[in-house]
Amino acid sequence: MLKVAVIGVGAWGKNLARSFKELGVLSAVCSEHLREEENTWKSIPVCTFEDLLQNKLIDGFVISTPTPSHKLLTEQALKAGKHVFVEKPIAENSKEALELCELAKKCDRTLMVGHLLRYHPCFEIFLKEVKTGAIGDILHISLRRCNFGRFRAYESIVRDFAPHDLSMLHALLGETLDFRQVQSTGPELMPNADQASIFLQAGKVTVDLFLSRIWPIKEQVIIVQGSKGIIIFDDTKPWEEKITKGLYEHVPFDGYQEPALQMQSLIAPQGEPLKIECQHFLDCIKGITSCRTPGKDGALTLQWIEAIGV
Repeated sequence: MLKVAVIGVGAWGKNLARSFKELGVLSAVCSEHLREEENTWKSIPVCTFEDLLQNKLIDGFVISTPTPSHKLLTEQALKAGKHVFVEKPIAENSKEALELCELAKKCDRTLMVGHLLRYHPCFEIFLKEVKTGAIGDILHISLRRCNFGRFRAYESIVRDFAPHDLSMLHALLGETLDFRQVQSTGPELMPNADQASIFLQAGKVTVDLFLSRIWPIKEQVIIVQGSKGIIIFDDTKPWEEKITKGLYEHVPFDGYQEPALQMQSLIAPQGEPLKIECQHFLDCIKGITSCRTPGKDGALTLQWIEAIGV
């Protein structure tokens, strides 16, 4: 049976550890606060990073530490022969990310980046609808990711929030995005920008992206407008309402043809995105499937973030 260790069990890392534990493969966790975490994990060993590197029985490392440590920890894990799942962003910059990709290739190890929404069952249905032409040719995409709080002095809203949306844009549009206009907006409450409006283009497709951690309403929505209709993925809605699709119709009205849009819900099979993502990492290690979000996707996302420049 495969065994993994989770490096960093803070606010998000503890969720990864829980998922891998439920999948029956969590062998150990690593934390700077060893004694405190021993009480939390009880049946799961709490080890130092150095001890885990030397443990030949552990197949994969799951790294969920602060971004500045990602490059070094991932590098050491790959050199020790471990497969690595590292949370986004994969590194501090695209140069470091590409170096990790080369190292993973040289070591013949899986390097997977944690772009969670790519594993969301609703986004999978959403992506399939768009890719199969259900709403015609893509004309415009609008994305909004907003909430109040989670202020971080060490990174801007773009580095914090944008990887989610950029990874979805990558799945929808491919690798070519032209950033036309970027504005940092809103009150300056922290050293880095807390709100940004971004306008870009991919061929004939236009895109607008609004990110904010000083917005009074929580929004996590992507809308694709096509030549034949429109589709929406709103992750704040109940499961059965997360995806809605409508096709344009023309109905007679006093001698005129007026456009109509009847929206209907599309139901995705229920599943916890995080656990699906974790299982995918295990399947990659086993060679059952190719990685959906490999390290090069994380490098591309960082290149786009660098182009945004906020």
